[in-house]
Amino acid sequence: DLFKKENRRRVMSRFGFGEQLLTAVAWPIFIFTIIPQFKQLGLIVSATIFMTSLVMLVVGRLTDTRYRGKLIRIGTIFTLLSHPVRLIVLNPLGILAADTFYSISRSVLGIPYTASVYDEAKNGSIMRSLMRHEMALASGKAFASFFAILLIFLFPPGWGAVFMFGAVLTLFYFL
Repeated sequence: DLFKKENRRRVMSRFGFGEQLLTAVAWPIFIFTIIPQFKQLGLIVSATIFMTSLVMLVVGRLTDTRYRGKLIRIGTIFTLLSHPVRLIVLNPLGILAADTFYSISRSVLGIPYTASVYDEAKNGSIMRSLMRHEMALASGKAFASFFAILLIFLFPPGWGAVFMFGAVLTLFYFL
């Protein structure tokens, strides 16, 4: 079912979630190389979470209306742009800006995308759709992990290559 022609586009779009894995693993390590003080780091992460939470409330409301497709496109574009922005981060304020920009962009993309996945499941076999979704997510994250490790070895220290690869993976959401 995962490799059927009619599912190919949907499965490939889930490869975009590989960028989320890269962000969850590489970004915190990168941040810690710039801000080794836990208190300052905690303050920045807390501020990002607070601002993102407020945006998530609004995006959740908009997702329940007719703006779902627009939100996915806008969120994808801004998530794509958030990865190269990380290349110019040099200080705590830059980290706050980059982290908030990514988190808000990812929420604008992720909330309506997830709602669409569940709507898609309701219109067919729920278990089959959700299993296909989860298998595609795992495949995309495995793909991202493999190539990120390869990029780190080819372009040490690899931050720029990994962040740009995250931007490339974000393009899969457009499928």
